[in-house]
Amino acid sequence: GAGGEIASIISYNEAKRWDDNKCNFGKGAIEGVVASESANNATIGGSLIPMLTLGIPGSAVAAVIMGALLAHGIQPGFKIFINNADLAYTFIVSLIVVNIAMVFVGSVLIKGTAKVLNVPTSYIGVAIVALSIIGSYAIRNSMVDVMVMIFFGLVGYFGGRIGFDTGAMALGIILGPIVEDNLSRSISLAGAEGSVFKVFFTHPISLLLIILTLVSVLTPMFLSKYRCKKEAGAND
Repeated sequence: GAGGEIASIISYNEAKRWDDNKCNFGKGAIEGVVASESANNATIGGSLIPMLTLGIPGSAVAAVIMGALLAHGIQPGFKIFINNADLAYTFIVSLIVVNIAMVFVGSVLIKGTAKVLNVPTSYIGVAIVALSIIGSYAIRNSMVDVMVMIFFGLVGYFGGRIGFDTGAMALGIILGPIVEDNLSRSISLAGAEGSVFKVFFTHPISLLLIILTLVSVLTPMFLSKYRCKKEAGAND
């Protein structure tokens, strides 16, 4: 539901955390490009999964598709695989076909689009700043939003210069409200059932998500310590 931008940032950070040559990231490392672009493309099909199985749109595009289905009298949810199986599997097959087609289309267009890299970074920077100002003003037609954008742009710039992980800060700012709202909603629903612990730690899906979160956080820490010990032993 957070969109391809968030998925790209998270995947880039994960690729950087797991890679041995972290210094190459931010300088055109192909691992970072592949990780972010793969995640960006994966969100398209991924956003359709909750819509088709639970009737909950996973993105704005999925919400539009869901509205079209409802307008035709088709109720998204697990029953769509029973009552409208042909339509449900058309979504799945079309995603497979589109991803295969993207390989050939990308192979043809990559030489032309790669020339964008020859554009001086000063021109690209001016274009990005201009679009950022226009976009931030267009949200509420307020110059306050523009000033906030400029402030955090400067924070991100100087933070990057001193080695601060600006990606983590961006994730916190963007995902913070989403996590807070859903956590509050989950606690309220859990309280209605009588036990917060029971809802979060006994239901298979929530327990699996908690375990995966802990694994993703702790594994890089242990691997980092292992690499340090290995390098220390090699130096000795």
